[in-house]
Amino acid sequence: MREQIAALGRVRQGRFSFRFLAGRPGSSPPVTSIVILKATMISPTKEDHDKFYSGKADDRIQFVINDGVRIIRGPNAGKVGAVISLQAVNPETTYLVELGDGSGDIDVPQSNLELIAPPE
Repeated sequence: MREQIAALGRVRQGRFSFRFLAGRPGSSPPVTSIVILKATMISPTKEDHDKFYSGKADDRIQFVINDGVRIIRGPNAGKVGAVISLQAVNPETTYLVELGDGSGDIDVPQSNLELIAPPE
């Protein structure tokens, strides 16, 4: 949020500089542009949470509460853990995974996880 506010301040300052320089004969204003990108994660609906906590996986929500998973991509590749929460459903379904080595909980996109078969 601070970065967005700072960037907004720079945009306003840039607009002021442009108007100031544009009003002076013989001067050309600097050409700059600021692009603020923010990935919007959409929170799960009540229905999504109901499916997740009742153990009803589907194509969109492939893992459910307490599923054992292995992280197959990213900085934590190779670590195993358990799915403990559904964090987001769009742009990609994302879960909170409690790592088995005790190093903490991390958000992991669904595409970076594989199900570990429960012991028979």
